[in-house]
Amino acid sequence: MTNSIRVLLSFLLLMTFSAHVLADCESPLTPIIPDGNVASKDELVSAQKAMKNYQSSLVEFRDCLVGMQEALDPEAEDIAVKTADIGMKFDSSVEAETKVAEEFNLAVRAYKARQAPVTE
Repeated sequence: MTNSIRVLLSFLLLMTFSAHVLADCESPLTPIIPDGNVASKDELVSAQKAMKNYQSSLVEFRDCLVGMQEALDPEAEDIAVKTADIGMKFDSSVEAETKVAEEFNLAVRAYKARQAPVTE
């Protein structure tokens, strides 16, 4: 095999791999947080596990976005648009994580308030 063909095949393989990696940058599904006013302890424990999995998936998602950003051609005409899009997706994932964590904390507080003995 000539060097030209090897270089071409290597380039095509790299481009295929890069496109595959970029296509896999999908935001994870947001977990459903139960209403702490009516949820059972088991439901909250399940929600906590779902939250931890969600947060781990968000780390992977953000790492993927960083990889996308690093893979962009700085000379491309649409670099500003792509950079803004990646930044918006990154920021949106942080906001979503914060919102879900706040919802979970509210549910736990509501559950604990239900468990507290009533004093009269």
